[in-house]
Amino acid sequence: EHDLALLELNAPVSWTSVVHPVCLPDEADYWPETGAPCKAAGWGATQNAAESPHLLREVTVPVVAKDRCRRWFAPKDMQLGDNMLCAGYEKGGRDACSGDSGGPLTLRNGTRWTLVGVISTGVACAKPRKPGIYTAVAPYLPWIRSYVAEPEAQIQRSN
Repeated sequence: EHDLALLELNAPVSWTSVVHPVCLPDEADYWPETGAPCKAAGWGATQNAAESPHLLREVTVPVVAKDRCRRWFAPKDMQLGDNMLCAGYEKGGRDACSGDSGGPLTLRNGTRWTLVGVISTGVACAKPRKPGIYTAVAPYLPWIRSYVAEPEAQIQRSN
């Protein structure tokens, strides 16, 4: 739990087709609906292997209800904290993997993408009934806002 970090950059970021801002949730109690199709992205392994791809990859995974996720992980005695969420398929096959940790879990609402989670951990990759585990962003909004003081309107966009 609490698998989250903020970085202060020395220079502005140049936005590209793969590097662009994402919105934070509006409310600290926001939680994506069960089954909501989220996108996870990262440069991690594409299978249960140590080699990472050189291309940014993304995968669409549905949010799994917390009680169901806790049942699926019970045999492994993995504790799912209150500020963690699960996303993946009951049959497996698609998942974030080793090397993706720290990457985004986003949800699209119209034209707006919202950061709902940060890739945290999992058991192997894409295994049945072993969805990826993500740190939920909304519970940390007060903490994030205590460090990020500038309103979104003041963020510079450069092409």
